[in-house]
Amino acid sequence: MTSEQQAPVARELEPGEAAALAWSVDGLSTNHPSLSARRTLTRRQLIGLILLLLVLIVAFVQVPVLIGTVLVSTMISLYAGMLLMRIDLARHPESGKRYSFTEEALRLVNDSDLPTFTVLVPAYREPEVVPQLVGNLSALDYPADKLQVLLLLEEDDEETLAAVAEMDLRAPFSVIVVPPSQPRTKPKALNYALDQATGEIITVYDAEDRPDPLQLRKVAATFAECGPEVACVQAELSYFNADENIITRWFATEYAMWFRQFLPALAAVNAAIPLGGTSNHIRRDVLIGLGAWDPFNVTEDADLGIRCVVRVSAWPCWTRSRWRRRTPTSSTGSSSGHVGTRVTRRPGWCTCATRASCCATSAGRTSCASTCSSVAPQGWQHSTR
Repeated sequence: MTSEQQAPVARELEPGEAAALAWSVDGLSTNHPSLSARRTLTRRQLIGLILLLLVLIVAFVQVPVLIGTVLVSTMISLYAGMLLMRIDLARHPESGKRYSFTEEALRLVNDSDLPTFTVLVPAYREPEVVPQLVGNLSALDYPADKLQVLLLLEEDDEETLAAVAEMDLRAPFSVIVVPPSQPRTKPKALNYALDQATGEIITVYDAEDRPDPLQLRKVAATFAECGPEVACVQAELSYFNADENIITRWFATEYAMWFRQFLPALAAVNAAIPLGGTSNHIRRDVLIGLGAWDPFNVTEDADLGIRCVVRVSAWPCWTRSRWRRRTPTSSTGSSSGHVGTRVTRRPGWCTCATRASCCATSAGRTSCASTCSSVAPQGWQHSTR
């Protein structure tokens, strides 16, 4: 981004801060401009769209009924095509070999054999969730010397900064203060923090998430089981209060169809997996190689999932686990699965038992994905796993 586009900052940045900020904004658009949403339309595309619009306006003035019929028919055809695609995807059966990781088995793994994790948690104007956030992340069952938790706060977000300062945070927690600049997006903050991330695996949580304490161990077990070709693990999203009212039931049904039916079907046909907005676990070297997140794309994780296929010929695979309620209260979450990305391998779909991960074998080639995890926020918002 040019200096004319950036918002003025409150202070002069240190050289390291300036370099990190420049990379967080310009990194992808400079190195891979065709993959960045910084420029949405090329000159030819813009001219073509304008000409098409002018032709439609003139034609509509001349023969409004005919043009109206054509436009409506086109929209109906597109909608019907998408519906037929979903119906076709629903026909793909579940398959694959099953693997199960029990809690006891996870705890038997020597801590020295576990990979290092960096957990990135961006928060903006959310001082009320800070105590809950720190408590939830403190409950993660993972060696402290292999865990780094970075809270990403905006420099001009005084309320949240004050709330975090009152918590007297200690290791593995650290606070990254992001200088104010445009674009003011979550992916820009994530990019800015990568300079100080030390983990082999980068994890993204939202401020209201409540991860299963064993989630990181499950992800580590999945990466170990499947090998270095697995690039990313994505937890399933669901609502912790699905039975509260009709609206939450609708949202829960939509999420269940997306994560338990549609995404596995996409994997079955070797399609790209659009990652969700939280509970992503991705290898740091792969993330850097992809150009990290696009700060100009508000669906940054879905974009990253597409680029996994476009840039590294990575194919997705998917697993899920049995739904279970942790406690009878409305603030609990469920056990859930992950989407995984495996480079140069064909995907497979498999149903896992609780706390399971799996590898699905197809035509002599194995595709591995992740284990289950659970995350539940407080309040009405959806839970992310």
